[in-house]
Amino acid sequence: MEMRPPHPDDAAAADAALETARFYIRVNGLLSPGEPVVAAVSGGGDSMALLGILRELGHPVTVAHLDHGTRGGQSAEDAAFVAETCSAWGIPCVLERADVVRQIRRGESFEAAARRIRYAFLQRVAEEREQRVATGHTADDQAETVCMRQRRGAGARGMRGMPATRPLGRARLIRPLLSCRRTLLRAYLRHRGIPWREDPTNADPEYAARNWIRNVLFRDRIEAGGDPVAEYCLLAEESRAIWELSILETARECAAFDVPAPDEAPLSVPRWGLEQMGRHTRRVWWMLWMEALGHEPTRARVDALESWLSRGRTGTAFPLGKAGLVWLGRERLVVTKGTEAPAEGDTIMLEGPEGSVCPEGWRLRWRVRGITEAERRDPRAACGPYRQLLDADALALPLNIRFFRPGDRIRPIGMGGREKKLQDYFTDRGVPAPLRRGIPLVLSGEEIVWVAGLGPSETGRITPATRRVIALEAEPPAQSGRDHAGGR
Repeated sequence: MEMRPPHPDDAAAADAALETARFYIRVNGLLSPGEPVVAAVSGGGDSMALLGILRELGHPVTVAHLDHGTRGGQSAEDAAFVAETCSAWGIPCVLERADVVRQIRRGESFEAAARRIRYAFLQRVAEEREQRVATGHTADDQAETVCMRQRRGAGARGMRGMPATRPLGRARLIRPLLSCRRTLLRAYLRHRGIPWREDPTNADPEYAARNWIRNVLFRDRIEAGGDPVAEYCLLAEESRAIWELSILETARECAAFDVPAPDEAPLSVPRWGLEQMGRHTRRVWWMLWMEALGHEPTRARVDALESWLSRGRTGTAFPLGKAGLVWLGRERLVVTKGTEAPAEGDTIMLEGPEGSVCPEGWRLRWRVRGITEAERRDPRAACGPYRQLLDADALALPLNIRFFRPGDRIRPIGMGGREKKLQDYFTDRGVPAPLRRGIPLVLSGEEIVWVAGLGPSETGRITPATRRVIALEAEPPAQSGRDHAGGR
């Protein structure tokens, strides 16, 4: 346990630390005056300073401490120290122990597993109390984080560093000390007579990359007359400004090319619009979109998506982890959960001269009427992917509607009446396999005469002799994973 005698300058430094934290909390809206808060306290200097400052600022605190069961029993000593301090100060304390080694996932480092388990614990404690949870991250931590990301080749998004606050499940995580230097916080602890514990692994440059940055790289920079903490914190602020400008430019291009806002997590996106966006803004779009879908955006994943969009084969899928799969169609990119498709469902009869039905979220309208001269001269002009005219007298009315079944065939218009497997028809038009069972098929008897959104069959085509038509109109589900990615 550390309890060092105060330095003559500690009083001014302690007051500076307190006021810096007070100002940062206020300008970032981290806590309201007197608002209760959960504090993540490890027993180290930063977290003990956090505990002292929150109490001094008038916030009722509940301490949360997780013993990771490591360092040859020293973590248990940390837990005992935190529990004794809370008891002496009359502070509620939630103390738990986790066997991190037994909970490491395949391919996961010990540090990553410990962090995952620790934040899950903090989230649970905060959600149970409906309070925010504060951590003791400092300006020094921010500088080290930005330096590590720079060395990995991060862009503006990564170089922003840690935010003042972020969601943590249904709670929020806040960092009240993010603008405080560690030297000020140690002065605060000494002046207030608050003890803390030192983790000896923090001084070992071989233990972790952060330690090497802190104890070797930054120390050398300081000896050369520099201030690496101030320099990297400034770099974080500049990167944050650049990223915000990038988001604004991406929003402008989304509006120009009719691309949905990425933070709305759209499940159906026009391919043409994405392709028209500038490379940089599209990369920003990918990152924000993956984040909204709950898939961690990385530079490698963005590179892969860019390559897939520009050179990928229509009808292929790109994995998005738990978010599902994104399918590349000729006209749209569509996200589905796994490879599930809508059920086949029953056949629906389109009875009467006009009406509408809503199978599987679609809305299909029909009307039998006379043909106009303009439609007879140029029937294609009156049709589109979701609108079709068919010769009513050449069909067996009433028509029926259903979805894909194995063995379905169609005689596509323009093929001289030759049949084709519907599965091959979908492939030719770039419709991803999982979405095919969600496209309505209109039948005359047992023959498919229209595939909604794709095209008609030879049967029912408009000719100079056509007198009556059945006008069909299909409206796909809005922003649905069942929207097919093909189209004519």
